[in-house]
Amino acid sequence: MTAPRVRWVFARRLSGVSMAGIARELNERGMACPSCAGRVRNAHRSGAGWTLPA
Repeated sequence: MTAPRVRWVFARRLSGVSMAGIARELNERGMACPSCAGRVRNAHRSGAGWTLPA
């Protein structure tokens, strides 16, 4: 499931969408951010959703 999402992110970026715009779209689509998907691995992150550093 990860590969299609990564391809989508790269396609959006190549089409000119900003990183902030991509993060916003991911949140609007309800796609789990890395810190939500792996809380143990990402305990140092807030899990609040996609952000620019994510």
